[in-house]
Amino acid sequence: MSGGSPPSRGKHPLVPPGERVLHDARPSVAYIFVRSLPEVAPAAVVIVCILLLRAAVVGLAAELDRSLASITDVWLGYLLVFCVAYAVARFVWACLDWFCRRYVLTDVRIVAVRGVLHVVRFDVPLRRVQHLAMSRSLLERLFGVGTIAAASAGTGGHEVVWRTVARPDDAMGMVRARIDTVSRRGDGPEPMPVIGLVGGIGSGKSAAAAAFEKLGCVVSDSDKAVREVLMRPEVAEQLVAWWGRGILDSENRVDRKRVADIVFKDDFERRRLESLVHPLVRESRETLIARARECGAKGVVIDAPLLFEAGVDAECDAVVFVETPKDLRLARVRGRGWDEQELDRRENAQMGLEEKRRRSDYVVVNHGTLEELESRVAKVLAAIRKHNRDPDAGSV
Repeated sequence: MSGGSPPSRGKHPLVPPGERVLHDARPSVAYIFVRSLPEVAPAAVVIVCILLLRAAVVGLAAELDRSLASITDVWLGYLLVFCVAYAVARFVWACLDWFCRRYVLTDVRIVAVRGVLHVVRFDVPLRRVQHLAMSRSLLERLFGVGTIAAASAGTGGHEVVWRTVARPDDAMGMVRARIDTVSRRGDGPEPMPVIGLVGGIGSGKSAAAAAFEKLGCVVSDSDKAVREVLMRPEVAEQLVAWWGRGILDSENRVDRKRVADIVFKDDFERRRLESLVHPLVRESRETLIARARECGAKGVVIDAPLLFEAGVDAECDAVVFVETPKDLRLARVRGRGWDEQELDRRENAQMGLEEKRRRSDYVVVNHGTLEELESRVAKVLAAIRKHNRDPDAGSV
């Protein structure tokens, strides 16, 4: 929503109105094979044995009673059809089972739905989650997937199980981050919101962040945090091991521009850098949020270019999208020495702007004066704080 309207959380068949959906997916397609292979593989072995036996029967037909050989061949044929039908049926059932499974994470609860003929839903509020576990069977390890399970206090097992999810470590981190955020929120009348800030390059996110800061929020600048992380000796040492000393400047410090030239051209190198830097940035961000809460800040604003890509939105109570026309953004980045091609290249390495906007709860338009931007930010902050106090509030 734009301005100070309540969050546009959208309707979702599996969650109550007003909750923000952070993750909604089925298992990895590998689930079909992990689920069916233990049953299909023995059937496949039997099928091979039957084919070999039938070939042997045909080969010995001249030496055997022809009627006996014919009857044996017929019954082996029936058995072959049965085994093939069984294998196909188990595979089709696994496909249906995969299609009927849904795993949902909101800012309030974790949900798992399964069942082809009889649908079963498991739903646990994040505040009640006491134990989170991840397991990976041999087949799951071979396919690069894993199973995540959540249990609440006083139960004998895991109520919510996400089986065979892709990138299980990232999924586990996303769920844990949201549980930590919920557990850190105060139970008093004024719980402090954590607000994610996203937008296109040159959209004015820094100006919007400054407007939030002027209203009493603490800003977590991810770019600044990354710069500080890159200055750590152990990080610089690892980057040199990957890419050589050519990434260092004349003072033997990591040159961010040279690093950017590497990672924006190669997705593998970008993911490798993120796996090194993001956990360190998150650690410093958690420290800042804890201090802000102790100081009674109006909120914490996370200004992170890769907020959705890195799963940081799971730590947020709301996400604000700063919308600015491309021609205005291009005019701003020309001051950095960029042309339109460079702007497009860098934005293409990130999630698309329309998808970021769709996933956000609020939209702040930034194509006017600074005073207009500050006024819009003030309305959005008021709406977020009101929703944080009373999630069922309808409007400001």
